[in-house]
Amino acid sequence: MHLRRVLHGLAAGSLAFLLSGPSHASGLGERQTGRYTVTPVEGGFLRTDTDTGAVSHCAKKDGGWACSTVPDDYQAMQRRVDELARENAELRKRLAEADASRSGLPGAGGSDRKLELPSEEDIDKALGYFDRLIRKFKDFVDKQRSTEGSGRQL
Repeated sequence: MHLRRVLHGLAAGSLAFLLSGPSHASGLGERQTGRYTVTPVEGGFLRTDTDTGAVSHCAKKDGGWACSTVPDDYQAMQRRVDELARENAELRKRLAEADASRSGLPGAGGSDRKLELPSEEDIDKALGYFDRLIRKFKDFVDKQRSTEGSGRQL
């Protein structure tokens, strides 16, 4: 129990030294080398993390010191901006992949190829094929009708 009081006294003394102002701090030099800065405020002090910018309010609580993070709209906004930037990058990547997969199709964006129309000869061949197909189908239907009249049912 005695050791706990000594440690508590050392912690309080160290904190008082840090909070006492420039008269004691000047002995440490003008340059700050720690990760945190401490600013006295009513009821405790503000601790600023110089690496992340996070600010905590520290106050004496239940016989010791407790720090709680001060809400920072900037950090929440920065997290949202980072999230949107990641989403944007992912969507741009997916869009580029989709464009690349479509580039082989006629009329697709990013393709310099032009749609080649069939020649007159190709069209004549296709129409001749359909003409023969329709004639054969018509002959089949006529044949079925003629056998239908002879008592045979379809």
